[in-house]
Amino acid sequence: MGHNPGDGSSKHLRREAESRVTRTRDEPASSAAAPEDDRLLHELRVHQIELEMQNDELRRTQQELEESRDRYWALYDYAPVGYLTLDRAGRILEANLTAAQLLGIEAGVLPGMALTGFMSRGDADAFHLHQKAVFSAETKQGWDCWLRRPDGATLPVHVDSIAELESKDPTGRPTRCRTVLVDVTDLRRAQDDARTHESRTRTLLDTAADAIVSTDAAGNIESMNAAAERLFGYKEGEIRGGHVRVLMPAPSGDDPGGLIGPSSREALGVKKDGTICPIEVSVGEWWDHGARKLTAIIRDISARKQAERQLQESEARFRQIAEHIDDLFYVREPSGVASYVSPAFERIWGRPAAELAGNPSAWLDTIHPDDRERVAEAWERMRTGSAISEAYRICRPDGTIRWVSSRGFPVEGLNGKVLRNVGVVRDITNERKLEEDLRQSQKMEAVGTLASGVAHNLRNVLQAVLAFIHIARRKGVGTERAGDALERAVATAKRGATLTDQLLAFSRKWDVNVKPVRVDGAVHDAGQLIKPLIGEQVVLEIVPGAPDAVIMADPVQLEHILLNLAANARDAMPNGGTLTIATEAIVLDEQAARTHAVATGPHVTIVVRDTGSGMDPATMARIFEPFFTTKDVGKGTGLGLATVFALTRQMGGCIEVDSALGQGSSFTLCFPSVHASLTPDPPPAGGSG
Repeated sequence: MGHNPGDGSSKHLRREAESRVTRTRDEPASSAAAPEDDRLLHELRVHQIELEMQNDELRRTQQELEESRDRYWALYDYAPVGYLTLDRAGRILEANLTAAQLLGIEAGVLPGMALTGFMSRGDADAFHLHQKAVFSAETKQGWDCWLRRPDGATLPVHVDSIAELESKDPTGRPTRCRTVLVDVTDLRRAQDDARTHESRTRTLLDTAADAIVSTDAAGNIESMNAAAERLFGYKEGEIRGGHVRVLMPAPSGDDPGGLIGPSSREALGVKKDGTICPIEVSVGEWWDHGARKLTAIIRDISARKQAERQLQESEARFRQIAEHIDDLFYVREPSGVASYVSPAFERIWGRPAAELAGNPSAWLDTIHPDDRERVAEAWERMRTGSAISEAYRICRPDGTIRWVSSRGFPVEGLNGKVLRNVGVVRDITNERKLEEDLRQSQKMEAVGTLASGVAHNLRNVLQAVLAFIHIARRKGVGTERAGDALERAVATAKRGATLTDQLLAFSRKWDVNVKPVRVDGAVHDAGQLIKPLIGEQVVLEIVPGAPDAVIMADPVQLEHILLNLAANARDAMPNGGTLTIATEAIVLDEQAARTHAVATGPHVTIVVRDTGSGMDPATMARIFEPFFTTKDVGKGTGLGLATVFALTRQMGGCIEVDSALGQGSSFTLCFPSVHASLTPDPPPAGGSG
């Protein structure tokens, strides 16, 4: 075996071999041996040791190569991507374990199989084009496809291939290529999720009612939603890249980031057609891969601004009305504080409106003590959701008393809860005086107009009295006949006195002492007087239906009204019948109250019904006229029902008649109901009497 003189390793082995020969030489050289033999023997030993050392080195190198190959194949087989070696026809020559796993088949079976066998027809055709490009360009080519495993599962992969230039056919063309298969399932899923998220985000943006515009840090528009397109009239493609000052010149300026913050600001927007519209803008800041972005949420406030202008105009008109009419407008909060009163308060009350500020009892303190409790109860009903209408007296600082008519209404929120009360108050002092004067003048006019009728009645009375006296004074008249004539004269004189009393009562103002009266109790008491009045042929039925109802009335005058109606009913039933007096608590609505010229709200009715002869329409039209009567001469003065009507109206009530010939008559008295603290009355007697 020879050595390469220039080989440093061989020289090293030579020196090492000679060193070992020298160390192992333990016998002296034979004297008979020639020096040449010693030299040859030494050389042989050196070569022997040198060969042994070279064999050891070769074994170590081979072991290292095998270990390196094992590491390579481990890396090759267990790489996270599939490695394939394909020939020009697309047949698999080599495959790592990862490729076998991706294809769903054992690695040992893959060599010789066509890769297109794991593809659909469409992908197989595309693969042939991919292979053609790989061997033609001799550069890396990429492609995406779906692999079909033997078990039917599909797998999205990305394919990268490059021709292997080391292996060529005699013509110099590459015969093989290296192909990498990358499983892109997670990537596809992430892309799908990203597209879904993007689609969802876009849908949310496009369905948002407010306009949304995104820009870069310099204010250049990058995107806008559908609401922004509708608001400004631009399509996103038209405005993308333009500066936001095109849409919002006033607030953006050169630094739209100056608007960043949680609070919104009002500004003016410019539409594509040049129209200016009021907007409300709020800007948020965010970051995209280190790049600063701005997003503006823009709301069209044109409708709100218009509503504000209309509200201002409405308030201005309301102030003009409130300040230039005599009626008082007010707003009361649930606490009872008057949060607004119009200037008419000072004219009517003679007090500064500042006295009401923050004091819930200030208004109530100005009301006459006799009316204060009733008004307070009405306000409480209004606070709980009922409209009210009350007339009451107020005391001015100068000591004068004035009458006012107050109508109040609850204002409810969306939840049905009363937010506040509003109302209007009118000074009716002069009206009440005029009404009283008018009633009085009407009475006097009736007395004057019918004076001849009164004189005729009085003359008849006087003539009858004189005639009876003349009979009694005649000579030869017996004592019994003279006594009878005198009794008739007395009876006739009494009728004249009664007529005179009625005339006097009707021609002057009644002295009415109004106080709280429990209706059912008053009707019960009146019934005790009515029973002997109507006689035994008429059955009296009292039907109490308002046990807790209280009205403001004069008990004596109320009794007088019921007695008058009972007397008329008795006269309408000469052959007997039934007289019914019934009470009921009702609530008058706006229309009913307007018809009877009374206030709305709770009322009590007293119905006096008989089964007598009834009346025709012509008679019903005149029954409340003074001195109108259908009774025979000497049996009626025509002032009973006129007095009933006048007393009822004076006590704040109204009266209604319903009658027909042969079907009896029904008189309905209606009085406003109030709440007052009274001692209980004895239980009213019902049934027949």
